[in-house]
Order: sequence, then C-alpha cells, then structure tokens
Amino acid sequence: MARAATGTRRPTGLRTTTARRPAGAKAAPRKGTRRAAPQKKKLGRRKRFATAIDIGHYSVKIATVAMDEAGTAVVQRATVQPLDLAAAAGEKEALYQAQVKALKAAIHSHGRLTGRIVLALPRDSTTIRYITLPSSHRDELKEMLFLDAERHIPFPVDNVEIDFEVLEKLGEHESRIMMISAPRAEIEPLLDICHEAGVNPEAVDVDILGACYAYMTNGKTDETKAIIDFGRESTRLGIVSNNRVLFSRSLSVSESRLLEGFPGAKTWSDLRTRLTAIGTLPPKDRAKVEQWIGDLYVDLMRSVSAFVCEHPGNRVDRIILCGGGPYLPSGPSDSLALRLQTKAVAEVPLDGEIPSDSSYQGPELAVAIGLALRALRKNGEAVNLLPRDIIAEQERKEQRAFFQSALLLGLLAVLFCGVGLYLKWEEKYTQLKELREQVKAIEPETKDLRFMQAKVDIVDSYLDRDHSCLRVLTTVLQALPDEPPHNVSLNRIIFKKRDTLTLEGLVRTSDDVTRVGDILLQLAAEPNKIFRSVSPGKHTERDTGIDGLKARDFTFECELEYKEYETEREKARPTISARSRSGR
Repeated sequence: MARAATGTRRPTGLRTTTARRPAGAKAAPRKGTRRAAPQKKKLGRRKRFATAIDIGHYSVKIATVAMDEAGTAVVQRATVQPLDLAAAAGEKEALYQAQVKALKAAIHSHGRLTGRIVLALPRDSTTIRYITLPSSHRDELKEMLFLDAERHIPFPVDNVEIDFEVLEKLGEHESRIMMISAPRAEIEPLLDICHEAGVNPEAVDVDILGACYAYMTNGKTDETKAIIDFGRESTRLGIVSNNRVLFSRSLSVSESRLLEGFPGAKTWSDLRTRLTAIGTLPPKDRAKVEQWIGDLYVDLMRSVSAFVCEHPGNRVDRIILCGGGPYLPSGPSDSLALRLQTKAVAEVPLDGEIPSDSSYQGPELAVAIGLALRALRKNGEAVNLLPRDIIAEQERKEQRAFFQSALLLGLLAVLFCGVGLYLKWEEKYTQLKELREQVKAIEPETKDLRFMQAKVDIVDSYLDRDHSCLRVLTTVLQALPDEPPHNVSLNRIIFKKRDTLTLEGLVRTSDDVTRVGDILLQLAAEPNKIFRSVSPGKHTERDTGIDGLKARDFTFECELEYKEYETEREKARPTISARSRSGR
C-alpha cells in the first residue's frame, strides 16, 4: 500500500446530520470542515430521473438524481431523516416501526419520488462472486449462471434472488461478471417497510455498490480507491478502479460495537460530550476508540489482502471514508492513515456537487446517490434483486394501468368530441334563434309584400307562358309563306285561350290551301307543338276582280295545346274522397 504524504488530509467535514445529534442540538463543524459545494453543472436535453432509498439503523436517506443524454448527473434533492433512537431501542418490532415512521417523514420532506425507485440492500445480507463465463451475450450468461448457481451460493437456490452485472468482456467469447445473490428473507422486511410507507420500489441493489459508484468521479479514474462505508450494524468495504467495482466485503467492526463501550451513548454526538478542552478524548476513552480502530484495521487488512490475492499487482492508492465513521470525534482517518500508511480521507460524493443543506454533510448520502446513478445507466444492466413475483405483479399493474389510461383517454376523446359537437350545435341554434327574432321584428313590414307575393304566385300558377297568344301567333305567322306566288293573305284571326285558334284567309289555288294545312299540321307535332289538332273548314273559289284572277277562301280551326293545372280545391278533392271512403 502507498505511503501517506506528510500532513495527512483531515476529514472534510464533521457529521452534523440530524441523524447523529440529539433532537434540537446544533453540532458545530470542526475548523477546516468543507461542506457540500453548490452545484455548478447544468443538464442538457432528455433528462432521466432515479430516486434511491437507504434505510439504516440510524437514519433514512433519500436522493433523487437527474442525468441528461450526455451523461451529466446532478443531485436534484437529498434528504436525511433520523430515526427515533429511543423508540427504536429494544425489540426488532420497535426498530421496524421507527424505520417506517422515519421513511414516511423523509418522503414528506423530500417530496415526490421521481423516476425509477431503487432500494438499498445491506452488503452483509448478500453474497457476491466474481466469475468468468465462456460467452459475451447477456442471455447466454444468464442461462449459464442460473444452471450453475448452486455451486456459488451457500444457501438453497429456491429462496434466493440472483442477478449479475457484466464487468468486462474478455474477447468475443468470454466475459467477467459479478454475481449477486440474497435470500428473500433479507429483502422482504425492507420491502415491507417501503410498502407500509406507501412506496413501491422498482429495483433492489446492494448498498456498497452504490457507495462505490458515488465516488467514481472523485479523483483520478485509473487510481484504485477503497471505499469504507461505516454503518450502525456493519462496515462495508468496496474497491474500485477504472470505473469498475473490483472487490467488496462486509466487515464485522461496526459503530454499535464501539458505542457499547460507552454506557448511555447512542450517537457520535454523545461521544463529543466526552471531549476535553483541547478536543481529545480522555485516556481511558481514547484507549477504547484505539482498540476499535485496531480491530477495524485488522479486519480491513484481511480484506485488502484478499483483494491483492485476487488481483495481483494492484494496490490501494487511497481510502475514502463515508457513512458515519468519518465523523467520530477525533475521527479514525488519521489513525487508519498511520496504520495503513495510505491516505484516508472523508469526501462528499460526486466530487462535492450536491445540494447544500444544514441537515447533512454529504458522505452519509453516498449509498443513496450512488444507487440512483447506477439505476440511470443506459445499458440497462443495473442489478435488481427485487423478487420475481413482485416484478411480475408490477408488470401486471403497469399493464392494467396502461389499459385503464388508454380507456380513460378514449372516453375523454369521446367526451371532448361530444362537447365540441354540442358547442357547434349550440352556436348554430343561437344563430338560428337570432335570425328568427330578426325576421319576427321585420314581419309587420313584410306583411304587404307577402300578400302581393301570394297573388303573384297564384297568377304564376295559372300563367301558360309556353302557349301564350303572342307566342302562338308569332309561330304561325313565321311558318306561313309571305312571298308570291304562294303567299297567304289572312283576313281574320280568332284566338280563344286554352281552346282554339281560327284562321280565315285567301290563297290562289287549292294546292296552296293544302300547303297551308300541312304547315299547320307540322305545328301540331313535336318539337314545336302548339296545336293538339288541326281541322280544315270549307274553301271556295271566287273572283278577285283583277283581270280575271281567281282566288280561294279557306278556314282552319286549330285546337290549342295548353298546360294542365288544378285548383287548390281540385287538388284537395282526392284526399277528401279517400277520407270519406275510410270512414274518418
């Protein structure tokens, strides 16, 4: 392990979360403390969201992270809600109720849980194995892993949830994967807490993997970082390099183990009351802390040695402390750095760019922020240990919700169409009503006009324009010859409407009389039919008195063609006769 530089970096901040101090107490940060820095990043288009929930024995942490299409991530909201430690002491049921109460309060304070909801599962409840399989296709890897799962899991497979994550592809036909398994008995209590608080997680992931992911952007990418997450009941170790989790383990040394040596102490804030005027613990208390750090060092060295055996040639460049341990009075970072000869510091996730708040410093949110980041990965290979039956039930609920939404949208569309048609009809009806009122207003002025129009209509119904006197006479005169030697001289014309036309005249010969009859017969045929029939009268020869010139008198009586019509009384007569026959 690398040697520490002179003047080891101090912890970046004291733990001042409400989860670590008594109610109403204000913890003053140590001199030189660096809080969470204001966010400087701005997201681009197509933002995606994820929310992670970390339910601990000390507090409940919630973090919502947004990521744009370029991969830039920003913590939108973060919440730390302490448990009621007095109520949580004793039986497991009391702790369960305290966690439910704290989760409800955290959700109320945090607001809407946006995006995919991920629940943190403790590392000590899971089994993680690193396996190399002869395939590069995810479906084949899954099939191979599940067929050979019993060899890697120390408990019955039937009651275990298994998932995996591809770490790297070794050529075209081989992959290095991280297999993760957990008994359902360890997952279901956490899900029950969420369900009782009104939350339905969509995924379950391991807490130490989230902590590792939260610090991947801190420092150099190629350096090997050991992440130590101090928890109330256990301490987790994760080692990352080149944006990959290479090793993880749960350590037996925990915060509660140290607090047991100080009767009445429930939080790190209780231990701060034991500090002397110069900011150190009394010798007797300091010996207890040094003993705890020594046990942590031994357990940590065993885990690091196991990592070195699995990855020959690698060494830990620096140690990052998160969770509760970095804020122990006179913190363990200096002692660990001296023992491990490696830089050990407490840092804020995402290189310090998280929302500033007085209720937290940042390292305690590492698990929640990291799990939300893991859920936003584009490759869709995030670990999910949510029980399969719950996933199936969620899919069924989503399908039902989709069909219900589609049905609702259809009903709304029909409703909107109906409303639109009704409004259109109402508009037309209003216009018609206004027109009727306008007509009613000018009706007295149009009374005389309507009376005259009625008369005109009656006259027009009896008027026979196609067979008027003028048209009949014009047609006859145009048809008769008016030039010698066959010209016709008309002496008398008698027109009787809708009856007859009588022509009396003079021609030279009997052939001319016949010719006049033929012309009139042509006018009794289509298309210029003005006569129904033509009847010739007597024609006699007589002397004209002009040099012995003879002439013939003629008479023709033509029955006129006319338009048939019925009076109103004649039109009503068939209806009256029909009613009489029916007995009405």
